[in-house]
Amino acid sequence: MKYRFWLWLALGGAPLIIYPIVLLANVMSLGGEPPMHPVPLALRLSSQGFLWSSTAYPIVYFYCARQAIYYRQAKPKYAVNMSTLPLLYLAIVAALFCGWMITSR
Repeated sequence: MKYRFWLWLALGGAPLIIYPIVLLANVMSLGGEPPMHPVPLALRLSSQGFLWSSTAYPIVYFYCARQAIYYRQAKPKYAVNMSTLPLLYLAIVAALFCGWMITSR
């Protein structure tokens, strides 16, 4: 159980290596001019959801990692669950990205 805990934390932390580039792209996308024509609701929700959720990923990761490391001795199952939550969050971010790409056609 100990090795799974560290494996999940390492896999969840790997995307943080490219996070500065992602943050820069998100800030440029969020700060851009709104389109002149009306945007479909599904496109707006998926694009804004992806941009905000990918921007907030470090907050989610560091909160879950802190909880997992703090409880690794007292509650090992809880620690493993907390260490897998960032991966679940990344799956949701990826689903929002796919939704954005599908609705933008």
